[in-house]
Amino acid sequence: MVLFGALAALLLSFVYLDSVILIDQVTNAAIDAEIRALEEKYTELGIDGLREEIGERSNDAGVSGELYLLLAPDNSILAGNIGAWPQELDSDGTWLRFAISVPQRGAEATEHQVRAREFILPGKHRLLVGRDIEERLNFKRLIARALLWALSGTAALSLLSGLVLSRWLLARVNAISGTCAEIIAGNLAKRIPLSGRDDEFDRLSARLNDMLEQIERLTTGMRTAMDSISHDLRAPLTRLRSNIELTLLGEADVDVCRTALSAALAEVDRLLATFTLLLQIARAEAGIVPTDAMDLARLLEEIAELYEPVVEEQQMRLVSEIAGPALINGNRELLAQSLINLLENAIKFSPRGGVIRCALRLEGSRVCVEMADQGPGIAAQDRQQVLQRFVQLDSSRSTPGSGLGLSLVAAVAHLHHAQLVLADNQPGLRISLHFPALDERDAKDA
Repeated sequence: MVLFGALAALLLSFVYLDSVILIDQVTNAAIDAEIRALEEKYTELGIDGLREEIGERSNDAGVSGELYLLLAPDNSILAGNIGAWPQELDSDGTWLRFAISVPQRGAEATEHQVRAREFILPGKHRLLVGRDIEERLNFKRLIARALLWALSGTAALSLLSGLVLSRWLLARVNAISGTCAEIIAGNLAKRIPLSGRDDEFDRLSARLNDMLEQIERLTTGMRTAMDSISHDLRAPLTRLRSNIELTLLGEADVDVCRTALSAALAEVDRLLATFTLLLQIARAEAGIVPTDAMDLARLLEEIAELYEPVVEEQQMRLVSEIAGPALINGNRELLAQSLINLLENAIKFSPRGGVIRCALRLEGSRVCVEMADQGPGIAAQDRQQVLQRFVQLDSSRSTPGSGLGLSLVAAVAHLHHAQLVLADNQPGLRISLHFPALDERDAKDA
């Protein structure tokens, strides 16, 4: 606001100076025109003609407008409306300035300022031509007062605007500061309020809220991962410790020790697998994994080819219906693990002689992946529940697993903005993933 006031003062000063210069230029031009006209009259008619012309002009002008004075070489007055040659002259080299007394009707005479030029005629006659500039000076004073009032009003308005703006800015900053204080105190769900004006503060607040959403998501993912690890690893670690203690308390038999070590190794492998799955779920939910253009059809073909011998070994049949290429923006590692989880679940729950269908098709701007089996399926009321961590339905309690497979699939689907649908395959379960397709012109080499 100080800068605005200074600029306003500079602008008003420029207006004043420009107006004063213009008024002086107009006055000077009028006097120069009078001198040229009188010079031409002198050249045409001589001193007598000039004397007569000045007399006429003096009678027409009066002492309040144009001023004339023609002196003979002996300084005697030949013509004009000034009583004598001015004694107190201010000169800037070309222009003269002096004061005259102007009588007022019904009042005392007043002093007016005059601007004039002296012109020397042949024969040493002296000619003084000027103008009463009192009205112009009054106009200058009027402009100065008007600009001063304008400057005062501008300064007052600037101060008021600055006060209002500073209080408004302070209120917005305090809102952000208060929200930050609550977040520091532990309320990670708190968000900066928006005014609805869509101004710079709202845009900044929206970006900060997005950042806070990401921080909360990362923190929640970390907390959930830690809770899940402590929940799922406590029992296996307890069993592992108990088996080792029982082995140590028993007789030192090599076969017994070997059996105990084999069981401990299997338990450790299960723990590592569970731990890996939990970390993958946490990474997917936090959205901190890199993505790139990739061909999902090629990835699904590789997984189907890899697991086809496993399916045949279980006396089942794998039917692949994959239409490619299918370009999406994704993380190859997490997508591969999710598709492997779906295929392993289908193998695990399908009966011998069953058919597992692995399909991919393009549906407009979407890429649809389907994995269908002929197992017991999942009831409609349980389909959302099985997407949570460590959930195993009663029908699958006897089947080995950690209850994390579909949780990873759901987290990876959310990461890739894909829609996850669980449906009845009649018989069995059909799981569909609908990914947004990537335009080939915008994709890199997959």
